[in-house]
Amino acid sequence: MNYLLFILLGSHVTELLNGRVKAALDFAANITDQNNTHIDWFLSGGVKYGGVKYGNAGVSEAEKMAYLIGNENVGYNWSFILDKSATNTAENLIAVSEMGGLDKYSGVYVITSEFHFNRAKMITDLLLEDNRFGWILSDIALADSYYWESVHIKNVRSDVAKAKQRMLHQM
Repeated sequence: MNYLLFILLGSHVTELLNGRVKAALDFAANITDQNNTHIDWFLSGGVKYGGVKYGNAGVSEAEKMAYLIGNENVGYNWSFILDKSATNTAENLIAVSEMGGLDKYSGVYVITSEFHFNRAKMITDLLLEDNRFGWILSDIALADSYYWESVHIKNVRSDVAKAKQRMLHQM
């Protein structure tokens, strides 16, 4: 059996979230042998700015991703791990590091957006040393996505420190 972990980073922007889910599903469809591949989907994203819209309700990013992926789950050997509390990339990846057991997977993939890759990779390398993660990237971006990433990437170390403090206080 081939055991894979897909770490899908959420977004409070529906267009970006949907793009990431589509990129992950496209990749999964191409590699999934229904009899020999099991995928654990680590869906990470809490409620930010009232939550993402699903129907008439605001739900966590993780819940929205589970609904979208669940609709495509017919006949596949997939399971879901929902992190509904993380509200930023550092918290997403702290949750992954706290999950542990990553060595049981033959492959670990992080799914995010192309514009977000550099910052997400920096945070991943700070929190999960010696990782050999693969990356699946959505090409969907908003007009100002690259601008905001150029601002946020300057704060990676302080964002990780703040996220660690926040996570400690939640325990």
